[in-house]
Amino acid sequence: DDPSAKLEYSLVAQIAIQPIIAYPGAGYKSWMRFASVGGLSGIRMQWFWQLYIDHPRDCASYVCSPMLQTEEQLSKLPPAVIYAAAADVLRDEAIHYATMLREAGVSVDYYEAIGSHMGAPMFDKIETPKMAQRVKELLNP
Repeated sequence: DDPSAKLEYSLVAQIAIQPIIAYPGAGYKSWMRFASVGGLSGIRMQWFWQLYIDHPRDCASYVCSPMLQTEEQLSKLPPAVIYAAAADVLRDEAIHYATMLREAGVSVDYYEAIGSHMGAPMFDKIETPKMAQRVKELLNP
């Protein structure tokens, strides 16, 4: 039941920019802490999830919530570049995913735009160029 087993190509990298990797009810503190910070509010994020799924039980699979992957599944994934904004509802998910990948032995480059919220890659002049360079290195070895 591994979707990647059906691929006719191999993945060389994961590029996760402000990733959405867990259903809103997962209990990440950043959801509460930054619920009304500019960019993307917690309410707006829940609205996006409602467009994506019909019911929270639909996210009982790692296909919907990558956080549900086993360590063995994670260990088969390619290197990751993960970018988060420090004041974003999705920040803690990004950190958790990076940690899970590292614990599974996957190479992870994590970048965080300090003081920024959703949309940071468009404005961040410090971490975005570093991230972009790393993505180029992964995609053009």
